[in-house]
Amino acid sequence: MFPELGKHFGKRTDYLKVMWLRRAALGFWMIASLQVAWVCHQPLGAELKSTPQGLQAWPAQVRLQARSARGGWIQSEGSVLEGNLRLVASGYRPLEVAARPGRFQLWADPLSTLAERPAFYIGLILLIWEWARRTNPRIEANPQEPPARPRVATYQILHSLGQGTQAEVYLAEADSGLKVALKLIKEVDDEFRQRFEREAELCGRMDHPRIVRTLGWGSHEGRLWMAQSYLPGQSLRSWVNGRGLHAAEVRRLLTQICEGLAYAHRLGVFHRDLKPDNILLDSRGQAVIGDFGLARCLDMQTMTRTDVVLGSPAYMSPEQIGGEKILRGASDLYALGVIGYELVTGRLPFQGDLMQVMMGHLRESPQPPSQLRPGLPTGLESLILKLLEKDPAHRPGSAEEVMALLREGK
Repeated sequence: MFPELGKHFGKRTDYLKVMWLRRAALGFWMIASLQVAWVCHQPLGAELKSTPQGLQAWPAQVRLQARSARGGWIQSEGSVLEGNLRLVASGYRPLEVAARPGRFQLWADPLSTLAERPAFYIGLILLIWEWARRTNPRIEANPQEPPARPRVATYQILHSLGQGTQAEVYLAEADSGLKVALKLIKEVDDEFRQRFEREAELCGRMDHPRIVRTLGWGSHEGRLWMAQSYLPGQSLRSWVNGRGLHAAEVRRLLTQICEGLAYAHRLGVFHRDLKPDNILLDSRGQAVIGDFGLARCLDMQTMTRTDVVLGSPAYMSPEQIGGEKILRGASDLYALGVIGYELVTGRLPFQGDLMQVMMGHLRESPQPPSQLRPGLPTGLESLILKLLEKDPAHRPGSAEEVMALLREGK
């Protein structure tokens, strides 16, 4: 089923194109109909005037015809002074009148008027185009209803939200109408499946406003999936967009992140891939941590296969880069320090290519944030640098301790 997702959305695109053609044709015909109705509602005033040469029609668009000796109507030059005349104007019904001066009204002919409207022909062309598309076998014979959306367990997939190297993310809808972020994990082995079930069950028990809630998980047609609460806001990275924030705003965001970390760490759950991309902002601008458990499983799978961590080096702790397989809360706090450094300065503490960044985390001291952001409160700078200590023992002991330091406001 999953390889057919692309085909499904392609079919739906074809369906939408057909509907667009149909509605466009209807729209142009409505325009033409309104134009015809307006013209037919407004008669054309005409007048026969007497001149030295005879009778003359006014306005110029009205032609004057006289009955010929053979019984037909011929163009008159205004020399007919008796008998009947015929007033003719393009798009209007002919009017037969007596050959004497007077005023008259010509009423529009609907069919002739319609034939003069470009909107009518545009609508006709679109209708023919739609008919040609419907005869194409690639499009469903009956496009009255959109093709059925694929389902995963009790969730109906709506559209793609994005994909990475390890998972695809879709916006899906539960039978209850609840919108969720449905993550489909790519190829995994049996060991990963067992680890995934343990982590998913543990994350499913977490219920905290600062953590994206895990609503369900399982396997469908050989693919593991996890459903989490859908936040329509943006990530912290896209919101910050490389700018330095005010110290008070940085304290607020770091405190909210710490609230989620403290709750998870008390349950023995560690993120392992904390970064601005995994921190979402809800409709009120509150920080919410995403990808708990799933990031841990994917990271552990990478270590099992290659014995090298290939996650997000810009935010990794020295012990994680060094290959330690048992990571505790201190590693998440180091990543929090990197995030704090980036929030106040608008840049990462270590820059360069992959090797330079990793060596910076392992051996170098970051440039003090106050050199890049003059006027930064001393207490906030000291806390960020303490979180970036190479030795986990020299960092704050817990997320609760970090919250307490942040709330001191020094």
